[in-house]
Amino acid sequence: FVNWYTTDSFKTIFDFTSILSASIILYAKYKVNNSPTDITLSANTIDEAQAIGTVIGNLSSTDIDAGETFTYTLVSGDGDDNNANFTIDGNKLKSGLVFDFETKNSYKIRIRTTDVAEATFEKKFTITINNVTESITYAYNSGDKYLGSAAYDGSIDTTKYITVTVAGLTFKGNVGDKLVSGTDFVTGRYGNATRTGKVRIIDNNIFQDEYQYGDGTKLWHNRGIGDPSPKILNGTGVPAGLTMEVTKLSATTAKITFSGNASRYVDQSANRNNVTMSFKNSAFGGSPDISGLATKTKDGIKIEFLLSTISYAYNSGDKYVEAAANDGSVDATKYITVTVQNLTFKRADNSTLTVNTDYTVANVPAGLTMVVTKLSDTTAKITFTGNATANQKVTGGRNDSVNNVTIPFKGAAFTVSPDISGMATKTKNDIKIEYLQNPPVFTYRYTSGTGLYETTGGSISGNTVLIVSVENGEFITDNGNGSTQLIKDTHYTVANVPDGLTVNAIFYSIFYQDDYGNDVVAISLSGTATSHASSDDVNNLTFTFKSAALQGSPDLSGVATKTKNDINVLFDKSIFYIATASKAYTENNNNQGALVNNLKTVVASSFTFTTSVNNGSALTKNTHYTYTGLSEGLTLAVTKSSGFVTLNVTGSATAHASSDSSTLAITFLDASVSVADASSIINNPVRIPFRFKD
Repeated sequence: FVNWYTTDSFKTIFDFTSILSASIILYAKYKVNNSPTDITLSANTIDEAQAIGTVIGNLSSTDIDAGETFTYTLVSGDGDDNNANFTIDGNKLKSGLVFDFETKNSYKIRIRTTDVAEATFEKKFTITINNVTESITYAYNSGDKYLGSAAYDGSIDTTKYITVTVAGLTFKGNVGDKLVSGTDFVTGRYGNATRTGKVRIIDNNIFQDEYQYGDGTKLWHNRGIGDPSPKILNGTGVPAGLTMEVTKLSATTAKITFSGNASRYVDQSANRNNVTMSFKNSAFGGSPDISGLATKTKDGIKIEFLLSTISYAYNSGDKYVEAAANDGSVDATKYITVTVQNLTFKRADNSTLTVNTDYTVANVPAGLTMVVTKLSDTTAKITFTGNATANQKVTGGRNDSVNNVTIPFKGAAFTVSPDISGMATKTKNDIKIEYLQNPPVFTYRYTSGTGLYETTGGSISGNTVLIVSVENGEFITDNGNGSTQLIKDTHYTVANVPDGLTVNAIFYSIFYQDDYGNDVVAISLSGTATSHASSDDVNNLTFTFKSAALQGSPDLSGVATKTKNDINVLFDKSIFYIATASKAYTENNNNQGALVNNLKTVVASSFTFTTSVNNGSALTKNTHYTYTGLSEGLTLAVTKSSGFVTLNVTGSATAHASSDSSTLAITFLDASVSVADASSIINNPVRIPFRFKD
């Protein structure tokens, strides 16, 4: 006996002919399969805005055959309108999209069940979408505002964000995806302009109406061409330089952050109290219509940057002062410390900022250069190099000191080059530089005795002159006409000049240098005095320098020494004077101690040299003269001529550095002259300096 199982369509199991002919009898028993008769769905509703793949209900089948298993599929046929919007996983019916009740609230599908014998049953279902109240809520993760980062570069602290939570909606995309600005959300609140009622007529009789936006902005708009376009109201947009980003955290949450660097953060122009953002349909799965959802918009978003400042402090005192050298340089120990708050200096420490790139300057005295050196991220110092061209400070007169040197910093001095145009403290405009008291000081010395002496017949020899040197100033070297002679009433004035004489003032760079080798002016008299007896002596010839006599024309109004009012003009006096142009012995260019101008002529005025020595013969040391100050290695010979003697220095000085320079003093004795007492002769001893070179 055989017990056999078969399907309804399989009735014949064996061909028993051969078996029967073999006289074998086989009895067969078989079972007939029954088809499923119904499909049941445990639930046929789903809330809107659920994620794709959400289980709607479980499927089960009705079949009289015990122990059957079934396979479920979506099939074509009556009621299959929306099969594409669903999936079946095993016996679970799942959503194939994010449903939106407002868009469509009912979907039709057709499902088939198949048993193991491939018998089937099909049934159509209606899936209903439940309306869920959509909402969007916003919450700062801490505090109630966004804050600028500790980098002070216009960026926003990355730990600050707003969490967005939705109900009845799901964010599109994958976790970590960023929504697209302008597509999925917009920033700023747009507003329309309304008429204020004011009207004006402009050229060609064109009427214009005044409009005003909700932020108070007004404009004139031509009539007849519609209303002005909407605009983002002031204060509701994202500050320039920043970008709002919305990042998906989960199906129902996202966070709002800001990237980039605000350009006007330093003066808090980038601060906001009412930044606005609005979600658009495409931000959510299924792109539901949220046009009527009030909470799609978040306004009142706050962004706060700390106020950036720049402060300035002298390290000592309240000004820069001239260096002790009194040469127009600034004391190197003086500086201004620049301290910034909520800003960061760029560049490496101890490097200099670049003028006209990182800062500009104004009113810096000619010859000086302002230098700004970074000390740290938040400090720098301002110093000055060079020498001011004009650095006079004369009591009651010229003062080249300044109190308005100005430095405006530029954004490029700081990281990310912020816009600091609205920052009041970017500029310091009252920097002071004070020069030391250094008026020109004129000193006067006669080349012979105590005045300007007559040589013969009322003339005053140009070899007895008044030498003038100046400290804290320099004489002009050209009177504008290619000459070194100063011009009366332009460069100087005179008074009380004896009749017949004329004052001359000539700049000299060689012949009459002072004891320090400085250039001088030589004042002399030319012409013939009308009266020239000893009783006609003058002791009040007055000479006054004018500003034009000095380079830079400094103010001499408070300089007492510009005037000498006791110049002596002396007649009929016995005097020695040096008649050669050069009044000093100078080392030659070989720099070996030998002299380049070794001959000097000493003239006797109002007396004669001794007749006991023939012209062309040498005077005798210790009989006719003595001397001091002759450098070792040099030899002096004194030769008499008619009315004068010649001094001839030969040899090479053993020590001839500039520090070895000295003065030769020759004292003529009674035996050398026609007068009884040689010591009474003016300018005895005769002094001639030696100038050696290093």
